[in-house]
Amino acid sequence: TKHQTDRVAEVLKRRKKSAAAIHGDLPQSRREKTLQAFRDGELQCLIATNVAARGLDIPTVSHVVNYDVPETPEEYVHRIGRTARNGAKGVARTFITPEDGQFLLEIEKHIGLLLEEEVV
Repeated sequence: TKHQTDRVAEVLKRRKKSAAAIHGDLPQSRREKTLQAFRDGELQCLIATNVAARGLDIPTVSHVVNYDVPETPEEYVHRIGRTARNGAKGVARTFITPEDGQFLLEIEKHIGLLLEEEVV
């Protein structure tokens, strides 16, 4: 949600990471300025809602972290597709709860791979 993106960005800033959030409540000019700062390497972390992330093309993205579980396997593939463009390597992580276990199975079936699980 928009509130969550702001909250995650603030937590990262308190931990000395350069971070910013983008979402639909922000003026277009601010979203564009934030995206340019990320592209220019001025921001380490860009926190985005699904809507704000649609259509983004940032070739240098190396990591995607799903703070919440995407609603469909297709949405998952869309989100993680932001990393590892043009043959580059990338990392995707998704936080899930025990209640999300069925979702993990659906993703694995959709992509034809077993995903590595790690308890944190």
